[in-house]
Amino acid sequence: MIVETDETDGTPAREVRKDSDALLEAIRKLHDLEREKRSQELSSPEFHQMAHEITQQSREVFRLAAEEEKAGSEVESPQQDRTTEDIRP
Repeated sequence: MIVETDETDGTPAREVRKDSDALLEAIRKLHDLEREKRSQELSSPEFHQMAHEITQQSREVFRLAAEEEKAGSEVESPQQDRTTEDIRP
C-alpha cells in the first residue's frame, strides 16, 4: 500500500527521517565502542565484554536499516527533489 506523504505529520516520510537519524546514531555508537575496544588488552574480560556489546550494537544497526528500508518503501514515489535531509525530524 502506497501512502501519501506530508513532512508535517507522522507519515512514512517522517518515519524514514526518524529511522535514518536513529541509524546514524547507532553507527556512531558502534564506531565509539570499536574505538574503545581497541584500547583494551587483547582477550581480556573487558575486551570480550566490549566485543559482545559491539555484536549487539551491530545487530541494532541492521535492525534499524531494515526499518528504514520498510518505511522508505511506503513513501509515495517519486519524491522528486526531496531527500531525507529535507524532512524535519
